[in-house]
Amino acid sequence: MDDSGECAISYYGHLTEQQIKEVMVNFCYPMEDKSYDDIHPTVWKDYEYMKGNPSEEAPNYTTIYTPDGLDYKTLKL
Repeated sequence: MDDSGECAISYYGHLTEQQIKEVMVNFCYPMEDKSYDDIHPTVWKDYEYMKGNPSEEAPNYTTIYTPDGLDYKTLKL
């Protein structure tokens, strides 16, 4: 979590678009009633694929970001 309350979550491996949508429904839109069809993830904005450090034998992973302005520090469900 950064100072503005925005978050990122990472998963080992490269997630499919459907898997990214499943995460985003709950993680990025906790206060909204969104369906999978309402979500259209954009690479570099909503998520990105990262390469692990080969010298450390770290696996590749997917990072998913919350929308700009969503403050998890003050979020009340």
